[in-house]
Amino acid sequence: MVVTFAGELGAGKTAFIRAALRALGVTGAIKSPTYALVESYPVTDFTVHHIDFYRLEHPLGWRGAGLEACFDDRSVVLIEWADRAQQLPLADIAISIVVNDDASRLLKAAPNSARGESALKAWLR
Repeated sequence: MVVTFAGELGAGKTAFIRAALRALGVTGAIKSPTYALVESYPVTDFTVHHIDFYRLEHPLGWRGAGLEACFDDRSVVLIEWADRAQQLPLADIAISIVVNDDASRLLKAAPNSARGESALKAWLR
């Protein structure tokens, strides 16, 4: 499962991902992967990889960093700033967070696959 997050700096992408990781039972520090590119968290039946491409210097640099290994059948990959990378696997869900003039947030989630559609339906129950 691949989920991408778009939104301006400070929109709440990392905060949303931290909340999702907490809901999955992750305890302890949940660090932003802005400098490390990826932080991984094992949960019960899979691993969540939180990737941040904000500081990616080359659109294919993620491949040279060995991040292809994150995209397997036992992982959920949550990507911030995916638009800065090229040749990523198709996102099952694309999430955008828009900051309104009153500082409230509007979250839009769009499925791009049957797996993404199924996951969104489950989340919205």
